[in-house]
Amino acid sequence: MEGHWAKVPLQALIDRKLLTLDANGNVNPDVVIKRGEVAVILYQSFENHVTVVPNNPGYIDVPETQCYQVIATLTSNGAFSKAEKFNPDAPLTTSSRF
Repeated sequence: MEGHWAKVPLQALIDRKLLTLDANGNVNPDVVIKRGEVAVILYQSFENHVTVVPNNPGYIDVPETQCYQVIATLTSNGAFSKAEKFNPDAPLTTSSRF
């Protein structure tokens, strides 16, 4: 991570335990991150501030066994827009819109 343009914000996420190191102690900031992984990071950062009990957001591609509770909670609290699909395994891109 040394010399990486995002070193400071990445270190802040690590310090808050919102981002963890891999088995080799690396962050790998240039590896593609999935939409579902971003949802988990967002949820962890707002965990103590979530006030709405989640309803089924209606995503047909988020099984209740895969980060469902996280995505449902964030959607119910307005972090994500309701849609037919969430695409949790799709890579997050700079043009992605939740």
